[in-house]
Amino acid sequence: MTFRLLRYYTPIALFALVSVLAGCPKPLVAVPDVVNMSQDAASAVIIGADLAVGTVTQAYSSTVASGSVLSQIPAAGESVSSGTPVLLTVSEGPQPVTVPNLVGLAQAEAQTALTGVGLAVGEVARQHNATVPWGSVISQSPEAGASVAPGTAVALTVSDGPEAAPVGSVWGAATMNADWSSRMTTAAVFDSKLWVLGGNGPRPDSWTVWNDVWWSSDGTVWHQATANADWSPRMTTTVVFDNKLWVLGGADGSATRLNTSFYNDVWWSSDGVAWHQATASADWSVRVAAAVVFDGKMWVLGGVGPGLTTKNDVWWSSDGATWHQATAGAGWSARGAAVAVFNGKMWVLGGMLSGASSLKNDVWWSTDGISWTRATAHADWSPRGAHTAAVFNDKLWVLGGMLSGASTSKNDVWWSSDGAAWHQATANAGWSVRGFHATAVFDNALWVLGGRETLAGSTAYNDVWHSVVN
Repeated sequence: MTFRLLRYYTPIALFALVSVLAGCPKPLVAVPDVVNMSQDAASAVIIGADLAVGTVTQAYSSTVASGSVLSQIPAAGESVSSGTPVLLTVSEGPQPVTVPNLVGLAQAEAQTALTGVGLAVGEVARQHNATVPWGSVISQSPEAGASVAPGTAVALTVSDGPEAAPVGSVWGAATMNADWSSRMTTAAVFDSKLWVLGGNGPRPDSWTVWNDVWWSSDGTVWHQATANADWSPRMTTTVVFDNKLWVLGGADGSATRLNTSFYNDVWWSSDGVAWHQATASADWSVRVAAAVVFDGKMWVLGGVGPGLTTKNDVWWSSDGATWHQATAGAGWSARGAAVAVFNGKMWVLGGMLSGASSLKNDVWWSTDGISWTRATAHADWSPRGAHTAAVFNDKLWVLGGMLSGASTSKNDVWWSSDGAAWHQATANAGWSVRGFHATAVFDNALWVLGGRETLAGSTAYNDVWHSVVN
């Protein structure tokens, strides 16, 4: 039967059939080049060439993309029997890098450690930290021990050291016993020096007034410009205007005593030694005034006069001799107030009403001395008198002062960026509680000089303090 069928095959077919039956070798095929192909594409090409995909292993490579064929066996171009398996090595991409531990290193050391293992410095944030030294790494991302690709950026958070205390909260003493005697006083900054002019303070048997003038370049060492200025001894108000020191009115005792004499004369000096009278009697009535320099003029704003009467009139002068009344009754009630110039405006802050009957903590401002706008009816600081105001670090400041009853004073410090919202820098400054002190801005700091503990007590000071930025 078999031999009957053979007669139907062609010679070629018969040769093939005989070859199969006899176990002849498979035909040879050329191995294709699949290097750099993706694994899927390489597998398809291999199968299409009548070969088989053999064992697939993986290896790191810095030149061949992850998932692509890195090498093959047999090599491309070799002739092999059909169905021969082709072994593939597929790239896993670059070998991962272990992120080093950078916490605690200085920033420069951390950068060196990263570049040394082929990583990069990413975003660097700064953060205050009480325990990690300034400039050292607080934290990192990715964290130490993580495996990442070479060139990965590691973000760092670097310490700025302990958080600085708010300005106005830390105070240092320039001296606890200045060369000028203990007193309620006024101060100014003139000719790159800090000046103290006159004042009212205790002696063994009574309180007295002075007309001495002192200056200091550092707040510690004081020099007497004159022991007796041409103006009479008094508690006065001082401004710096037209490159001169000015003394405006005042009182020959405490402004709160009924038997005190008051003045409205105006004096000036170019050196603190020689004084010249601009007028013996200004157009504004006798008083201990609040005064500022604003818009190229000297301004007097309210004040305390005989019998503890208070004023709310506003006056200005371009020469200290001739005075003009901006208003006889400002929007704020009559008082002895703290005043300042801030953000292109004159400001009136709190103060003592007539007869020391009540205290205020409202805040008012004006751009012309005539029209006044109330920034707040009740600031966050308590109602007070005999406090001071200053402008420093682009903020308006209120420092210390006396509370109702004349037996309590404060040593708190407050600031505001707009006169309406107030923030407490400290409830207890380094200097003791007081009022009728002087405040100045000098050598990039706030200064507090002298003052009196309370109206009811007999303690006055001649210490000098300045704010400290740590």
